[in-house]
Amino acid sequence: MAVAIGASIGLGAGWIWNHQVASFGRGVIAFAGTVINHDQAGDMVGAVTVGGHRAPNIILTTKSPQPLGTHLQGHCQVQPLLVDEQWRRFAQRVAVRCQPLGRIAILPTTLYGQLLGVRARFVQKIQTQFHPAESALLTGILVGDTTGMDQQLRITFRRTGTTHIVALSGFNVTIIISALLVVLQPRFGRRSAVLGGLGLVVIFVVMTGMSSSVMRAAGMAFVVQGGKLLGRPVHPDRLLLLTVGAMMVANPFLFWHDLGFQLSCSSTFALMRLSSGIGQWLRWMPPGWSMRENAAATAAASLASQPIIMSFTGQLPLLSLPTNVIVLPLIPLIMMVGTIAIPAYFLPTSVATVILAPLDALLHAVLSTLQWFGAISWAAIPMTGVARIMATLVCLSLVYYLYRYDETHPDQR
Repeated sequence: MAVAIGASIGLGAGWIWNHQVASFGRGVIAFAGTVINHDQAGDMVGAVTVGGHRAPNIILTTKSPQPLGTHLQGHCQVQPLLVDEQWRRFAQRVAVRCQPLGRIAILPTTLYGQLLGVRARFVQKIQTQFHPAESALLTGILVGDTTGMDQQLRITFRRTGTTHIVALSGFNVTIIISALLVVLQPRFGRRSAVLGGLGLVVIFVVMTGMSSSVMRAAGMAFVVQGGKLLGRPVHPDRLLLLTVGAMMVANPFLFWHDLGFQLSCSSTFALMRLSSGIGQWLRWMPPGWSMRENAAATAAASLASQPIIMSFTGQLPLLSLPTNVIVLPLIPLIMMVGTIAIPAYFLPTSVATVILAPLDALLHAVLSTLQWFGAISWAAIPMTGVARIMATLVCLSLVYYLYRYDETHPDQR
């Protein structure tokens, strides 16, 4: 039944999307929208309106990129997407490329644009206060911006199976809500604290560019916290299915063509359903410092994500588990210290360097750990053809076994 419903939703949403893409035509259109991202092709414009109606995102092929958050209005010539980029662009809700015609006007910035502008200035300040590698790691952890990450660092993340560290997910959203509950609940009560936390999550989602993984995590947070306020707990499988289904209605291409969305969903499922079983295998580990829980959660997320990662990178990161067990406990600390230290980013460099020294040390520790493990020759091995198929079948068999264990031992969740 769930598969049938999911297929119906996907087909219906796909038909709507195709209709929206076709509505652009191949002529000249008048548009208005906000710059939400940059890439090699030009400015990605979102919150688009064409003829007074909302439309999918567009790529404005301009040689003079505008700052994030800039609200534009003008005319452009619609051009079809290149064949080899269609699915990737569709997952970003990009329907067409547009060649600007004449002058593109800059309108007063919307609230959405102002939040994106704050994010851009925030990232710029971090980049001036830290070395390139440390700033790329920090902006990735705080707002999911990895544009400053060089190719060598990206390879290190892949070889150590730690790409998820800089992929915004439920991990970041959970930290936000937990921190707000700790601070606000004693003074204002749980209801006000939850509502305040969810309001901050909305701002966080907008400032991080509304990526699919963050949207999924935020949607799940709203359902979970809303259920608790109403006294109606939500079954985890139903919760994940509901959130993923709602997002596929908005964009049916996410499930097949957005790697971040795929990793986020598989990791969430693993944390909800597989970590308890793995925890029983790790009873020999000392319980202090949440070492056992961190190791079980890391192993579960790695196991569920391996088939996807292998298909994307063609590699199997053998040292993913020890690397994550060492690094993951530092990530909440970096996020907390990095958030508290926001005012210091805007101080003169000589003063900020002293204040931000502890944060810089944490970032350096994470990077040094990743580089040490990534430099080991057998940190990742190539997986192609039959080897990849066999490894995928082994992973899926373990996932099924752990899922059945969780079903029959609900008291150990």
